Amino acid sequence: MSKTTKKSRRKKNKTITVKPTPTNKLANLGPQLKPQSKNTKRGIKLTLFFIFTILLLILVLVPKPSLLTYKKSSMVSQSVYWPGLFSSEPKLLDSTLHPRLDKEHRTLYLCIDLQQPQSCQKYRIIAEEGIFSVLLTYF
Repeated sequence: MSKTTKKSRRKKNKTITVKPTPTNKLANLGPQLKPQSKNTKRGIKLTLFFIFTILLLILVLVPKPSLLTYKKSSMVSQSVYWPGLFSSEPKLLDSTLHPRLDKEHRTLYLCIDLQQPQSCQKYRIIAEEGIFSVLLTYF
């Protein structure tokens, strides 16, 4: 016998198995729900990842306040310095004066009028602390 006749006999001898379809539709819903729940879990995780990433970028890019301790002659003062958001001016939260901070020389200039440099007072910065010190001081 040739190989082709053996194969054809094998094909004839094979029985076709058909899976019975259940008539109960509630029983079919179980396997269908599992892949959808995996997709929703993946979607939730992806959404949380994007929210966390956006919050992290905001935390890095937005300027943070600092607690400045500055001195002139024998007067020592402590205030929260806000460096300003993008185009807004820097501010001392407890003062109406216009601050100019020179971190390189560790000096703070407080001016009444920005157009007149004679109206500025020069202070020496003793300490500059971060956002946690600001939170601990005022809360």
